[in-house]
Amino acid sequence: QPDAPVAVPAPIGVVDPLLLQGPIQPGAVTITDDTGHFSVAVPVEWTDVNSVSAFNDDLSDRPRLRASTDLTAMNETWAAPGLLSFVVPVVDPGRLLVNQDLSKVCTDGGLQTFDNGIYRGFLRVWSACGGTATRVVDVAVTPVANPTVTMFVSVQLPTADDTSLKTVLASMTYR
Repeated sequence: QPDAPVAVPAPIGVVDPLLLQGPIQPGAVTITDDTGHFSVAVPVEWTDVNSVSAFNDDLSDRPRLRASTDLTAMNETWAAPGLLSFVVPVVDPGRLLVNQDLSKVCTDGGLQTFDNGIYRGFLRVWSACGGTATRVVDVAVTPVANPTVTMFVSVQLPTADDTSLKTVLASMTYR
């Protein structure tokens, strides 16, 4: 028998509005996936970029973006900052975050309600990843005006500085 689905926990609060207001850091660079539908601004130092899309189960495009100072280091260690993101046909944002479980290597900070007026969903902060100071902030949201997709954005932050995170959250766009 398949495992029973994990329940989506109740949110512990709302995302701090100051985190959602940006600003986009000076010198940030906008990257766009190869379908041209999904874009986000990242720090200028995040020059290792992969914008190749994948396919959904129905063979429609799955826009993806990855960016870091070093994608290999981001994938294999907790030392490099970076972004991993993708867009799927609309699903429950809470369910998407529950399925992105880092509890074996990070401390779960719980779900927070995310609403910036353009996108709604949830944000989850993972801390102490791999026994380091690194945090991973996962966001799953749907567009308010046209909820046909769900965007997943994961930002790896080896320091306590939220500048890169604010830039990503203030700039993520699906068109």
